[in-house]
Amino acid sequence: MHLKTKASPLRVVRPPATNMLRASLAPDDLALISSELEPVALVMREILYEAGAEIEYVYFPTTGCVSMIHTIDGGSVEVGTIGLEWFAGVPGLMRATSAAAQAPVPGQGLA
Repeated sequence: MHLKTKASPLRVVRPPATNMLRASLAPDDLALISSELEPVALVMREILYEAGAEIEYVYFPTTGCVSMIHTIDGGSVEVGTIGLEWFAGVPGLMRATSAAAQAPVPGQGLA
């Protein structure tokens, strides 16, 4: 589904329930990771990562989203929301050993 407006010539078309980052990969690049990909359910209120915990998996949401919550001085703030345009687990791919923020699922979906 797409939305065409007079104000913007940009037109984004994607298959339904597809992660845009994954879909933008060249076929050879996608082939490098395809054998490691498996579909998973994103369960509402599930915590994918705790701050400081090891990142074992990265998630490419296709529906739903993942929040990034940073806690400081007893309070917390959402510092990011990851949806179908990106992926959760960036620090893991940058060779970091742990998550910088908690990553809860605010609403169910798929990745």
